[in-house]
Amino acid sequence: MFDLTKEIFIIFLQAMGVVTLLAVFAMYVGWMERKLIARMHSRYGPTQTGKFGLLQTIADLIKFLQKEVIVPHGANRWIFLTVPVAMVAIAFLATVLLPYGGAFILKSPLALVFIIAIISTLPLWITLAGWSSNSKYAMLGGLRAAAQTMAYEVVVLLSVLGVIVLAGSLDFADIAKAQAGHWFVFWQPLGFFLFLIGILAIIERQPVDIPEAESELIAGWRTEYGSVQFALFLLAEYTLMLIGAIMMVTLFFGGWEDWGGVLGFWIKVILVAVFTMFARATYLRLRIDQLLNYSWAVLVPLALVNFMVTAIVVNGI
Repeated sequence: MFDLTKEIFIIFLQAMGVVTLLAVFAMYVGWMERKLIARMHSRYGPTQTGKFGLLQTIADLIKFLQKEVIVPHGANRWIFLTVPVAMVAIAFLATVLLPYGGAFILKSPLALVFIIAIISTLPLWITLAGWSSNSKYAMLGGLRAAAQTMAYEVVVLLSVLGVIVLAGSLDFADIAKAQAGHWFVFWQPLGFFLFLIGILAIIERQPVDIPEAESELIAGWRTEYGSVQFALFLLAEYTLMLIGAIMMVTLFFGGWEDWGGVLGFWIKVILVAVFTMFARATYLRLRIDQLLNYSWAVLVPLALVNFMVTAIVVNGI
């Protein structure tokens, strides 16, 4: 009994340490995005708070914490206040099952399935955020986000089936080990493309940030949120972006088993995150009907074909 309690306590400390580091990392990914996009727009970005504006994220956090939490008239107060915390909890729960350069907090042979299952609960909370705000803009944004997330979760799930067939396992460690000397991105280029588009849609990055189209819906399902609640949404967004980058590197770019080891793993994660920032700054936004039709009519059939062809080639059926 004592050994079990000790083991649970150690896992808890490890989880809290990783969550804290990822939260800080996510904050500075936001700073890096602002600087990068500013340079692409011939601007400087944050410059006044610390060297190179490195303290800008902390200054923004202090500003958010000082603001009053306002619940809109007619809103469902309990749900309205619960959703931001739930979104962060979902993002951090998924991080517990991720590989960190060969190190795991909770190592499970079904970690990939668990992470996808955890992320699949996002549409529920997004819809609740829009509905509970008692705002037509937030409600429309919430419905858009839920439809988009559900459509592209299917794409993500189907896109990783080819990787699972090639590796013969659902375990992140086995998938990374199977890529020693040959990354799956070269064996599964279509699967990689589908996974990339699906992840961008789930985390609502341009060109698929339709639920928060500023010219149509102000800030989408987050329109009525401010203060620390908006900060929590930003934290969840950048944490989900890092989760997507870590999964992409592990599934398609060799994880930590190839060049560079752990250091190479994190360099690849940062490069993937930077790519999503470039996408935000360069691509135009699609319409919601175009995006959903593209998912169900094009991407899902392509993902099924990719899976079947991979299964036939690997198993020689």
